[in-house]
Amino acid sequence: QNTTTPFNTTCPTGALTIPSTVTNGSKTYKVTGIGSYAFSTCVGLTSVTIPGSVSKIKDYRFSICTNLKSITVESANAHYKSVDGVLYNKRGDTLICCPEGRTGDFTIPDGVTTLYSRAFSSCQLTHVTIPEGVTALGLYAFSTCNKLESVTVPSSVTLLSAYTFYVCRSLKSVVILSRVTSIAGQMFNGCSALTCIDIPGSVTSIGNYAFEDCTGLKYIVCHATTPPTLASNAFLNVPTTIPVYLCGSATVDKYKAATSWSSFSNLIAADAPTVKLASSNSTACDNANFELPVASINYITKVNTDSTWQYAVNGGAYDTLKTTAFSLSQFGGKTLIIKCAASNVCGTVADSMMLKVGHLHQVFIDSVSQGSFCAGDTVLLKVTKGLDRFSGTRIKT
Repeated sequence: QNTTTPFNTTCPTGALTIPSTVTNGSKTYKVTGIGSYAFSTCVGLTSVTIPGSVSKIKDYRFSICTNLKSITVESANAHYKSVDGVLYNKRGDTLICCPEGRTGDFTIPDGVTTLYSRAFSSCQLTHVTIPEGVTALGLYAFSTCNKLESVTVPSSVTLLSAYTFYVCRSLKSVVILSRVTSIAGQMFNGCSALTCIDIPGSVTSIGNYAFEDCTGLKYIVCHATTPPTLASNAFLNVPTTIPVYLCGSATVDKYKAATSWSSFSNLIAADAPTVKLASSNSTACDNANFELPVASINYITKVNTDSTWQYAVNGGAYDTLKTTAFSLSQFGGKTLIIKCAASNVCGTVADSMMLKVGHLHQVFIDSVSQGSFCAGDTVLLKVTKGLDRFSGTRIKT
């Protein structure tokens, strides 16, 4: 269990099977652990098989193994297992190491609750799906994943550790749906491609260098009506002239008076989305238009499972409404029209925006944070059973 790099001059290449015992002279030793940096910088390593005798695997075990694509654990191992070439603890609730050579997309399996420190560090993945049920992202969980473009942090996550997305230079979009209370130090440091950040209303503090060198930021959305404590260097090297969207004029006044937030010169009041219903055909079918307050802000959609909802912007072509973040500015407007593809459409093709639905359907449109843009308000578009027209209302979540 060396704590330095034993293969700094003779790194193994190709497929490596770690033996369960090693012999030195007349003595035979059982291999029980893989030490820190044991295979660090072994860039020619493509796969590793871990024996059943190993009970301890330390940090940095496979760091800078840029071509490592698969880790396999013998089935007899009582402490670890592998699934599709990724290392987990035996219970399968902690993802320990995704090999750095993995590319493309990756979906974390259901049942995983924790991403171990450096679980995806330096991976070449472009997108990672984190399912509901994951509660903790460890230190450096996605650090230096230089091809990672987008990630959504689900509502189940309660711990985002420091350096989580440190120097992810291609990261353009992060959606934080969880009720985390802190944006830890260095969390997004060096994410120069990040264009916007949506801070949940649950956040009460933002740590040192959290967004340092996020030079691509175009705007910030902060849902907290009480200004989070902001380290003076949290946005180091980020222009203080970019827009910061806040909930209403009263909240803007609070931020202007808050230490560090007052350095931003473009604090803007934005309101919750509203629903506008057409009235011309209300007896049979109806349009439902969502007027969104700021076209450039990313919004999240939540749909029920018994229908396929579609949307159009400014009268354009319909597309399927997915449970992902989207920005209306990319379509050139901020009026969103909803229809249900599973319903019977009223009239001719020209009237395809008109709906006639005979059973319960509902769709929520809300800003990216859990809860809504302003103090827990959510816009609800709902078609109730027995009625053939939309009803729109704003409710508390």
